[in-house]
Amino acid sequence: MASSNNVASGSSVRDTLDKAKCRLQRLKRAFNPALDMLADGAIVICDIRSELNANKAECDALSLRVAEITEDILKRASSSTEMALIYAPLIKPLQDCIVDIQKFLEDEAKPAFEPGLARVTASEAIKVKVLAKDKRLTDVVNTLNVTVTMTMFTNFTLGASNPGSVLGTTPLSTTSQRARAALTITRLPPKPAIFHGRETAVEQIVSSLVQTNPAHIAVLGLGGIGKTSTVLTALHDSKVMEWYGPNRIFLKCESITTADGIVSALAAAVKLPLSQEDDARPLLMQHFEDIKTPVIATLDNLETAWDTADQENVEELLNELSNIGNLSLIITMRGQQRPQGVNWSKPLLPPLDTVDIATSKEIYISNGGSPGDGLDDLLHELDGWPLAIVLMAYQGQARKPDQLLADYREQRTALLRRGRPGHLTSVDVSISLSMNGQSVQEAPGALELLRLLCLLPDGIETSALPEAFPLMSGLQHAERVLEQVSLVTRPIENEIKVLSPIRVFVLSMDPPDGPHLITLQDFLIEAVMKSDRLFGFAGTSEEASAQITKLVIKHFGNMMSVFSSGLHMATVREEILAGIRCLSMFSILMHCGDTFDLLRMGIDAGKRRPAFYDVSGRLIVMQALYSCFRRQTVNPLVLLEEIKQVPQDPALEARVMLVVASRYVQQVVLGPRTGNLVTPEHIQNTLKDARNIFDAQGDASSLALCTEIEGTLALGTGKIQEAITLGAAAMDAFAQQDNEFGMARALHILGTASIASESWEAGEEALRTVLLVYKKYGARQGAATIHRTLGIAYTAQNKWTDALQEYTIAAEGFESIGGLVEATASRRQTAQIRGMMGRLPDALEILSRVVASYETLGDKLQTAGCLLERGAWLDMLGRCEEAVQEDEIALQIFEDLDLEQGIAFCKGSIAGVLTKHALKDVATLDMDVVVFADRFFLESLAVFEQAEELDPTLSILTNANPINLDLAGIRASLKRDSAVLRMVHGCERDNTLGLIEGALAIFTDLQNHLEIAACIFIRACLLRRRAEEGSDLAPEDAAAMEEAYGLLKKLQLPPGSHASLEARRLWMLTSAENILYPEGRT
Repeated sequence: MASSNNVASGSSVRDTLDKAKCRLQRLKRAFNPALDMLADGAIVICDIRSELNANKAECDALSLRVAEITEDILKRASSSTEMALIYAPLIKPLQDCIVDIQKFLEDEAKPAFEPGLARVTASEAIKVKVLAKDKRLTDVVNTLNVTVTMTMFTNFTLGASNPGSVLGTTPLSTTSQRARAALTITRLPPKPAIFHGRETAVEQIVSSLVQTNPAHIAVLGLGGIGKTSTVLTALHDSKVMEWYGPNRIFLKCESITTADGIVSALAAAVKLPLSQEDDARPLLMQHFEDIKTPVIATLDNLETAWDTADQENVEELLNELSNIGNLSLIITMRGQQRPQGVNWSKPLLPPLDTVDIATSKEIYISNGGSPGDGLDDLLHELDGWPLAIVLMAYQGQARKPDQLLADYREQRTALLRRGRPGHLTSVDVSISLSMNGQSVQEAPGALELLRLLCLLPDGIETSALPEAFPLMSGLQHAERVLEQVSLVTRPIENEIKVLSPIRVFVLSMDPPDGPHLITLQDFLIEAVMKSDRLFGFAGTSEEASAQITKLVIKHFGNMMSVFSSGLHMATVREEILAGIRCLSMFSILMHCGDTFDLLRMGIDAGKRRPAFYDVSGRLIVMQALYSCFRRQTVNPLVLLEEIKQVPQDPALEARVMLVVASRYVQQVVLGPRTGNLVTPEHIQNTLKDARNIFDAQGDASSLALCTEIEGTLALGTGKIQEAITLGAAAMDAFAQQDNEFGMARALHILGTASIASESWEAGEEALRTVLLVYKKYGARQGAATIHRTLGIAYTAQNKWTDALQEYTIAAEGFESIGGLVEATASRRQTAQIRGMMGRLPDALEILSRVVASYETLGDKLQTAGCLLERGAWLDMLGRCEEAVQEDEIALQIFEDLDLEQGIAFCKGSIAGVLTKHALKDVATLDMDVVVFADRFFLESLAVFEQAEELDPTLSILTNANPINLDLAGIRASLKRDSAVLRMVHGCERDNTLGLIEGALAIFTDLQNHLEIAACIFIRACLLRRRAEEGSDLAPEDAAAMEEAYGLLKKLQLPPGSHASLEARRLWMLTSAENILYPEGRT
């Protein structure tokens, strides 16, 4: 066995293994459990060495080799998320091998006494075992390397249509092939949007870069002079992009202080796999030499490494890089001196100088500065330094140049300090310039007002300032001064707002306090308390509810900020806690913002004061509601346990129980997911406990709520008759309380139950009645929900026009209350209806907007579902390539989310589109596409065959789509489509027949008559293929085709079915007739 290193004895070996162990411990924290277990095994082996009694050298070598191999794999896996995902499922054989070596070493470490000859014999035997273990380790690692390489090659081939454009077309050396498999050129920063005054320098750089010989260019000059912008503009020049393609490496060196650091950063930038013992520099040089197409390496801000004690090594590295025949080298550095040892391209690029006055004006105005008297003088003071001009332009957006000039002359020593004084600017200094200006200092209350405005991220109407700060004198003058110096801006007319960087700076330096803060709190508390009147609880009109909703949404972020600030005051006000509770209820009802963390802060603050125990308990109830409706990753049971520890009204605990029950209802309706299994019995027990408390207190209203939840549970679990019974009981209970709104909610259950049982007229009548009550009380969310339910009912009846109208009204209703999630879902349903009506272009346009909305909301699952729908509609329009693109994006989302059935569903969809496209012209069948589609079909089918139930997340893919997704249907469709594909290219006919027979059996159970006929037709075609070419049909073949023909001829699709389904039936009917009667029927 060849040792990985020169394995010495004694402390050097111990040190080597200890260092390896430390490196493994650092690496393992960043990996998934499988890779962590691999690291753990190697770490244990490192520890065993000290306990060995014999054959230390051989065992040391084996231990060290295990550590090195493991470290190398972890480093490779750490190069990217993709690499980690490739390695994780492949390392089980290596892990087993390491466990076997661990057991062997542990056995050898056990103390034992043997006579001399026996010890010699045992020692030789151990050496043989060590060699055997090492041989197995070598074989396993070789197999793993081959598997990983092939996996990467497969992934790369599928992901890049032109690999030669990245890797070059010349075969690579063995060393480079190992490094190149995962090559990803570092993404360039974008081309500067504002660029003035360096056109000549850009032209010279571009001219040098597109010559046959590699260029070596040093871009020098003062910090902030425009070096980086100049280089980026050149790198994005069309001629340079055409010459170098993606091989443009851009490395920021501002945090690198040594030559070795540059090597490591470049190796990481090009994803060069390195072990701890590899000498990175020669591997990096070899890597670049093996790329036969031109490459640019840009080292930006090189002075941080060059202007150090390691200057000589940095220059040596630059010399090495400049000697690579295909590598152009660009550096940017502060100063006037170029590093030695590089043959810099001639003519030398002069250091970038300051810009002239004309260019200074362009930069100033392009960056938002206002022109006016004194501008030339101001720019002269800045000496044409671009970065200083940009900073001053920021300050000059609302102030005249002569005013700025006076302030600058007073503050210039504090300007432009970032890192080394005089070289870099500071945002804090920039803000200080405005705050310390004469006009601000002379305006009473201006800075106090600024501090208070910094608590309002959403801004505030200027007309509301007197109400928010009634005790502040000179308020309007202070506001005007702050606006004049650009400390506040006007995003829209009659509204002011402080920019985020200024807010952060001011609040960190001098947060507000005192009576003006209290009046601001009271202003926002009063505003949010008005939301208690929403949804008709205080008889508020619909118009008034709309105004309240608009007001709270406008100030939602302000309330979050001010209330959070109030929780950090020395004395927390009870009014702040009440405001948080009200804001959270609004957030739940309107699906606006996220107050979950604010609630937690309020609960903690309230629990610290006995006087606030009751309000703290109410906040816990609210957080439980939040966990039910907004933050469903949080277990409300935790909050139930917490509220038991807070002395308060027992009814609060029971109300949390109701929330827990409601959450359980959601889980039961969605089906088993991750976490604990919940059954209806769990819910009934929880409701029973709550009922006992409500009974003891005589709380009839809450008892009615219990019955309502039971009715919702029955409805969600498909117990329609029970839901009707409970709904009626809830109606009676609410009627006894004279609670019209509660009666409407109970009738909502009854109407939905009627719809579920297909009692369309009764269901619609009940829901229309509920709709009138909801509108009376201003319950716009409930009204929108009713319209959506009616849309679902009309969809089920194929009443597309009525369904489209209801979904549109639902979307508008949700939008009016800020319910973006529900509104987007309803818009998605309007797209689906348009698609079913044959209005595919309209459907695609709406889905594009829906996708954008879901992306804004951060809902990846809904985004993927919409992309799949777009793919389906595009496929129906014959736009195959676009359809596959949409499906592939959805597939990537599911892979990111690690949803196995979602991945499988996308693969089946992609395979279906490719199959349909491939079968359009069998004569020119692309076998590569066929094989690819067949693999995807089988991979998808394997997942759904093994699944015991359908992942509830897949219901989101189709939303309320009439497809009616179910596990059996998916299996049958995959088997059907796979059979068709295999039938066409003639592979494994026995297996193909089995697939279609399986699909037929499932569709028969589902009573899907069109698919039954289709499967019989496909089976008949398969049987026909068995007959010898050119011969007459065999009797069994003819009978099968006759059966298919008869079924297709008699089949009548339901009214309103999509035109494509009828077209499919007619195509199969015509095909069967042509096969049976090639000369026409007599």
